Amino acid sequence: MCIWTLPRVGVIRDTAYIDGGQLYWQPSLKDGSPSELLQDGFDHGLVYTLNFSTPFKTSDNFSEVLTSITSVTGASDDIKPIYVDGALLANDGEFLAYGGLPLATVAVTTPDAGSTFGYQRYWYGGQDKKFEPTFLLNTEITAGITRYVGYGAGVSVPSENMGYYFGGMNSKSHGPVYYPSDNATTDPTTYSRDLISVDMTNQMQEVWKNETIKSIVPGRASPEMVWVPVGKNGLLVVIGGVVDPVFANASFSLTAERMANSQLKSPAFITTVSVYDVESKTWFQQDTTGGPAKTAWTQGCTVVASAPDGSSHNIYYYGGFDGINLRSPFNDEVWILSLPSFTWVKAAVGRSGHGRAGHRCIKPYPDQMIVLGGYPANGGTAQTCVTGGIVQLFNLTSLQWIDSYDPRVWSNYTVPSVVTAAIAGAASTKWNNASLATVFETEYDTSKITPWYPYAYTSTPTNPTNPPVPTTTTVPAPGGGTPKWLAPVLGVVLTLVVLSALAIAFLLYRRRRYLRRRDSVAATSEVNRNRILSWVWGHDPKTGTVTSDETPSTAFDDDSAGVGGGGRHLSTTGTVPSVSVNVVEAGGDMVYELPGTSQAQELSAAREEVGAAGLAYVPIGGGGGLHPSPSVASTASRSSELSADGAGVVSPRGDSPGLTDAGAAFGRESPSSGLGKGELDGGAGAGERRRSGPVTPRTERWGSLG
Repeated sequence: MCIWTLPRVGVIRDTAYIDGGQLYWQPSLKDGSPSELLQDGFDHGLVYTLNFSTPFKTSDNFSEVLTSITSVTGASDDIKPIYVDGALLANDGEFLAYGGLPLATVAVTTPDAGSTFGYQRYWYGGQDKKFEPTFLLNTEITAGITRYVGYGAGVSVPSENMGYYFGGMNSKSHGPVYYPSDNATTDPTTYSRDLISVDMTNQMQEVWKNETIKSIVPGRASPEMVWVPVGKNGLLVVIGGVVDPVFANASFSLTAERMANSQLKSPAFITTVSVYDVESKTWFQQDTTGGPAKTAWTQGCTVVASAPDGSSHNIYYYGGFDGINLRSPFNDEVWILSLPSFTWVKAAVGRSGHGRAGHRCIKPYPDQMIVLGGYPANGGTAQTCVTGGIVQLFNLTSLQWIDSYDPRVWSNYTVPSVVTAAIAGAASTKWNNASLATVFETEYDTSKITPWYPYAYTSTPTNPTNPPVPTTTTVPAPGGGTPKWLAPVLGVVLTLVVLSALAIAFLLYRRRRYLRRRDSVAATSEVNRNRILSWVWGHDPKTGTVTSDETPSTAFDDDSAGVGGGGRHLSTTGTVPSVSVNVVEAGGDMVYELPGTSQAQELSAAREEVGAAGLAYVPIGGGGGLHPSPSVASTASRSSELSADGAGVVSPRGDSPGLTDAGAAFGRESPSSGLGKGELDGGAGAGERRRSGPVTPRTERWGSLG
């Protein structure tokens, strides 16, 4: 930011709102050198904001400290003009704009004479769930009051919910005025005799009034006006301003006659100030002492700091120029007008090259003043930036320029010693009108003044709520916001979503747990079944691995011999990969009677007969205990044999009788009766095959297992 000429500024609680003005930027080129100045167009009705919680230095890029809100959204055609000068009249909840000159270089539709815009930041009744910060566009002003005025003086009085705009200048036709002026018809050359006020006590029902200024108060351009907490409703004090200003015409030049007239009359606005008692609606002219001789000030800025005990009220005036010469150095001095003595005291000498005009001053803390914007002396062409940065800081107690602002560093105001000394050495106040002295004898109820400081420190600029923009030209009723039904509906929906998610997660968890348990149970059942079969077959459950070769064979292979005669046996139909098994299970649906574990007495003879016939008795199961019966599964794995460490089924010797004959010899029906050729596993002499790897019985081929 390079220069910022005459923006409109208003303060709501902890935030300063900066609207319009003629703003120029100076970007840096790639090599670091400054570029030509670029004018800001304030796209989409932009309003800058400065939150008092944000620290900064005067050397910082101030654009990074500011935030912004916009008065329009999207492609709206209802874009307010950019105004140079004027005021934002504010209380602690809203501001309403008044006065100012539309910038002629921006082509937008100019509102009519009775329209203005405003911004509602807070609802008077406290927190209202229906209320949203809102811009008020094309708000109607009371009939008979025109906004076609500029170069006046505005002041806000939050404790009284009032705003005032003093004097200024109109065009000869009292029609639109622009900056810069297009021609003599629209030049602001006529002095306004109006004191405009707006009562913001009732939100949405603001009352505008126009009071004619008495003839004892001379008209002027760009004075400063402050509100002083004296009397029942306070006093308005108007300081400075000039007649025949150089900035009030398109040529930015003055004739010798007008220059002489300005030099003659304008210094009187420093030596004699205009005072207005709000309660009695009375104007006074009061002389001052100690001020600069034959000096005129215009387009400066002011703030008021009162002694803690209310004994004095000190008006600080900074900067400005004489209203005539745009090329001579501008004022950089700080002067104090102390009331009720009406004594001028020089508080700070000027710094070379730091003078500026067209700036604004605000007071975030009792002892601090922030200077915003301004332009330097340069013939009015605005081709150089203000020295020291677009923002300056001044301590009202120490009377020193400072280079940083920190919301954590502040103090209550103390009257500077130079002011105390000047007041003590001054003679008693010579009142132009004794009635004004009476007003000073009435103390103002300071309990109506709400302090919003101290401010919470934040390193990130705080952006106020960017409000919605009404699309009609009427003032909207308070409301808006989130519908009442939305919260409970969202609550129910979100609850259902969460519960559904939890239910799905629980079901997935149960399913996963079930699958794990099923696998575990299956594995346990397999182990138990193996143990039972091992017990049934009479061998150690840790049976050796069954091996088989991977030689393909047909479904049935003819063997030269087998138990009970040669025949065919069930075989695999393809290459069988090496798969480990724990035990060969008994399959099929047939039930076989198990051999006894002890020999009946009546069978002894049969055994002897068998032996006599030259047959050797070989038990089917090795070791003691029960002996396994042949099964379909055992025939399916006909070629299988146990590894060396197993104690499983032992193949019968080649000279052993068939199981059918042996059973008959024992006097029992053979368990294998009725089985076809090749259905029982043959012995070593039955042409058995040795397979190269373990094999697992397949249920689809060998029937149900177990």
